[in-house]
This record gives sequence, structure tokens and C-alpha cells, in this order.
Amino acid sequence: MSTDASGNRPLSEEELQELVASSDAGARDPAGSIGLFLAIVAVIWSVFQVVLASPMANVLLPGSVVNNSRQIHLAFAIFLAYMAYPALKSSPRHYIPIQDWIMAIAGTFIALYGYVFYDKIVASGGLPMTPTNGSPWSGCCCCSRPRVALWGQPWRSSR
Repeated sequence: MSTDASGNRPLSEEELQELVASSDAGARDPAGSIGLFLAIVAVIWSVFQVVLASPMANVLLPGSVVNNSRQIHLAFAIFLAYMAYPALKSSPRHYIPIQDWIMAIAGTFIALYGYVFYDKIVASGGLPMTPTNGSPWSGCCCCSRPRVALWGQPWRSSR
């Protein structure tokens, strides 16, 4: 028999089953429409992976989805990870609190940044984007203003 984390007493059969279930299916068990929604998202992710791995991926999916499948895959993974496992130790297990929804949706959108702005990223050649050359996201960065000020001046050599 196994012992608990503190090593004081052996775990009961029920506690062992709960431990196995939480590691297999996540530490949460949302019921009702939320549980159904998460099951549907998981099935859509699985279908996406199967279609992407099939020889028909180029026929069934647009080229932009095939080329940027990593970002889409990561978005599904982040969303489902925040839904299945509590983000905080104090989070409830029987429902999903609002902070986990916010982190899941924010993580999903951040993961999709490379897909949404793919053309701008490729067109810039890897150079950082500033508010003057078209990226609305760089205005959120606290260090974009000093960079813009420096880019307006020619680079000076120390020689």
C-alpha cells in the first residue's frame, strides 16, 4: 500500500482511486454544460490532430492552418490545461473559477499571436515591430518607447 505525502498512514482504496483519476483526467471534475463544453473542445482538438497528421491535411485544411499548426496546437493545450487543472492551489475542484477562465483565454490568445500576425512577422524579417511600423501589440510593451527613440537616430560607432 502507498502512504500519503506526509508518510503518516497508508492511503485508502478510495483515496488511491481519486489520486489516479486526478492524474489521468485532471484535478477538476466540472459537471453540466461546462463539462460538456470542455469535452467538445478536447474532441475538436483530437480531430484537428488526426486531420493534420493525415495525408489529406493539405486538401481539408487551409495552407495557413497547416503551416502554423504549432500555434493552434499550443492554444488548445493551454486552454485545456487551465480548464483541467487548477491554476492556484486554493482553487476549487468542482467548478472553474473566473481567474482560471481569464488565464485560459489569455493564454490561448497569446499562443495564437504567431498565427494571427504571421504575415507581419514574416514581412518584418524578424525585426521588432513598433507602433510606427504597424504592430498594435508593441504599444503595450513598457520598453517600446526607448527603442523608438533610438531607432530614430543613426547608429553611432565608438571608433
